[in-house]
Amino acid sequence: MQYKRNIESAILLLIIILAIIALMMVYVHQLGYNDSTITTLGKTNAITAEKGQFGDSFGGLTAALSALTLIIVIFTGYTQFKSMQDQSKSLQQQNFENTFFKMVDLHNQMTDEIYKIFTKNISKLRTIVHFNGKENTKKSLDQYHLFYEKNEKQIGHYFRNLYQVLKFLSNAEINNKQFYADIFRAQFSSTELVFLFFHAISKYGEGKLKERIEEFAFFEPLFLDESYLLDDIKQYDKKVFGDNIASKDVIEQLEKKSIKDS
Repeated sequence: MQYKRNIESAILLLIIILAIIALMMVYVHQLGYNDSTITTLGKTNAITAEKGQFGDSFGGLTAALSALTLIIVIFTGYTQFKSMQDQSKSLQQQNFENTFFKMVDLHNQMTDEIYKIFTKNISKLRTIVHFNGKENTKKSLDQYHLFYEKNEKQIGHYFRNLYQVLKFLSNAEINNKQFYADIFRAQFSSTELVFLFFHAISKYGEGKLKERIEEFAFFEPLFLDESYLLDDIKQYDKKVFGDNIASKDVIEQLEKKSIKDS
């Protein structure tokens, strides 16, 4: 943006300089013409010659003024184009925000309808995934699969809409996508993030949801502990936890514990 402003300022400065030069040329040649009028009648031919030279000079001045006019026209066209382009971007941004926040509102409505299902099952899920040796490696996802299959009719649309919101944001031609991702993420409770953690790596997440979650560091607010299995955590790229140092420390501790137990 600053670079574009510098270009516009440079063009405007060039126009001002050319205008000043043109005015100076008019002034100088006018002085020369006035001086020639005070000569005697015997020097008529000399005066005529000087007038011819002034005409030639005036022709050059006309060319300079024409060039100046062309520059002004080009600059005016450029500023109008930039104005239209800025208006188009502003309209595009407005359309994006209208759609995005409607999708977020829809997500919140869905959450109100099904949140009791999450809270009712969260304790069962966390009990199963408690770290208790290698034999439990697959039980966390197995338990989630049972939960989802039992409640798919009530919660399936919740996860599908969630994916569509993140997909829409990922494909949008806007700046600062993370800003909007953070707004969307702020709608999620800790309980929802736990279920999302398992859903995205389950066979029902299909991988696409997981990619969008990683893209926007969606689990930055999720604080891991030893109730999460290392094998589950390692299915995610560490960038999904953003700047959450505490979760990254837990991952390191689980990795060390895994090496020690092996």
